[in-house]
Amino acid sequence: AQPAHPNYTETAPAAPPDYTQQAPISTSPNENAQPVYTPTAWQQKGATSDQYSTPISQPAAQPLPTKRRTGLIIGIAVLLLLVVGASIGGYYYINQSTPEKTLTAACATFINNDPQGFFNQLSTNAQGQTTGAAIAGQFQQLQSSQVGGVKACTFNNLQQSGSNATARVTLTFGNASVQPSAFNFTLVNENGTWKVDATASA
Repeated sequence: AQPAHPNYTETAPAAPPDYTQQAPISTSPNENAQPVYTPTAWQQKGATSDQYSTPISQPAAQPLPTKRRTGLIIGIAVLLLLVVGASIGGYYYINQSTPEKTLTAACATFINNDPQGFFNQLSTNAQGQTTGAAIAGQFQQLQSSQVGGVKACTFNNLQQSGSNATARVTLTFGNASVQPSAFNFTLVNENGTWKVDATASA
């Protein structure tokens, strides 16, 4: 008897797995109820981010009206003119010579015992009638123990007429027993600078 040959039969290939989504099995008594699907976490996150992803349109900046811009420029120009005018006026006032400033400077020389400073406050005419040494001698007498130096100097009754001015200057001395002395000062304007032209006992 012939040996039985093995029967080589061709087998069919395996069927591919079925990845189709199966409907969830309902566990409720009602088998006809529709399944309820809930969104997953990534779906909820995507829905939340979508509401912020839409850009918000900003209103475009409107240019200033021409009339308003012109008024602003005029206002700035007027402000600059006022500042410049005030600066020039302040500089002129600070550097301008006046009888009050000259009298204040003369009083300071008496209190500080500065004969050369007082000599510089004299007019050309007054300097021609005295010397710096003579002025220094007068200041030395004021510093003597009998007088006690000048402790205060005030002026009042200032009157100005054109390029001439007069004032009453009162000196108070350190020695209380010495009565204050009053002098009549005459001032003159020399080329825009006020100077002491003469002094006389009141």
